[in-house]
Amino acid sequence: MKRYLLMVWYWLVNYTSRKPVTNTDMQNSPVVSLTSYDPRIGRVFATIESIAAGGQRPGRLILWLDDSFKTKPIPRSLQRLQARGLEILFCSDDGPHKKYRPYILSQAQHNLPLITADDDVLYPHDWLTQLWSAHRENPETVCCYRARVIRFDSLKSNDEQNLGQPIFLNTQVAPYRSWPPCASDQASLEHFSIGVSGVLYPPSLLLQLKKIAGDDLFRELTPRADDIWLNFWGSYWGYKKKQLTPVAQEFTQIPFSSRSALHRHNVVQGENDAQIQAMVSHLKNLSSLQGAAAE
Repeated sequence: MKRYLLMVWYWLVNYTSRKPVTNTDMQNSPVVSLTSYDPRIGRVFATIESIAAGGQRPGRLILWLDDSFKTKPIPRSLQRLQARGLEILFCSDDGPHKKYRPYILSQAQHNLPLITADDDVLYPHDWLTQLWSAHRENPETVCCYRARVIRFDSLKSNDEQNLGQPIFLNTQVAPYRSWPPCASDQASLEHFSIGVSGVLYPPSLLLQLKKIAGDDLFRELTPRADDIWLNFWGSYWGYKKKQLTPVAQEFTQIPFSSRSALHRHNVVQGENDAQIQAMVSHLKNLSSLQGAAAE
């Protein structure tokens, strides 16, 4: 019942409010980015309103739509949000990678963190405030509300002591469905941030990602799984992931906005495992090549 009442409330806000959805102090506020597609485009306004209603507003709030929307009518709910500061930008159809990749490529430099959000969630009032506070305390850490702990099929006693390298470079990763929810607020290379509840990426990581964002390797390795791409590259470069609280948090989902298609492909049908193995194999090969070049 709560989510239906929230939807009614955000519809009223969307219809009547003239309050800006962004902070005028853009230089000291994070950027929030999300994407959407046809089945959810009529309801994504509620996600955006929930972010704008928070105790802290973003410096920029960007909705990325694939180029096909250039010839489609934009819902009036989103037009009203545009008038209040929402940026609707168009990009190539890179699936879930749209929520971060075009932003990274669009910026010559990255001085502010990027926070990604999902388009079927109603975020709480302190959502952005807590992420921003965590970033200020841990400026080189990926911060999130929900994570899993990567598990491994075999683990040598000295793997965790291997010069700070992520463990996946030295052993086999267990199936995704065996990874337990994170039960710690300590940062770790073996934590895997889940994008649905929101993730903050520090500027230095964005600069690293920009170096590889221009090629199409993500389409080959992780076409349906931006979380896998971002988490494993982050760990490979030494960026730990920190869940904000010891208990993983999942927020209210928008009614009738089922994420079953992506969940069915990635989790139920095991595509996460195939994409994880492709990603890990690539990083192992890259690590071997770099090690050989250093000798």
